[in-house]
Amino acid sequence: MNETTSKSMAAAVGMNLLLPGLGYLYMGNWVVGVVGGALVVAILMHSRPEHLLIAWMATNLVMVIDMCMLSSSRHAQNR
Repeated sequence: MNETTSKSMAAAVGMNLLLPGLGYLYMGNWVVGVVGGALVVAILMHSRPEHLLIAWMATNLVMVIDMCMLSSSRHAQNR
């Protein structure tokens, strides 16, 4: 069994909510985790304070969609 297929998608999404990119690191995507996390932090640092919540939600939504697509493509490859 592939190591990434046994990992919980819900746990990965939860980790991304706590710290952007952490869910990717958990799933084994080190490059995407580091670059994505750094990009999200840069976006948040350059956002106006009144837009922080919207920026946080938007970047996390993009990461969740990407993680779901990644997970479904990995499941399809393992079949």
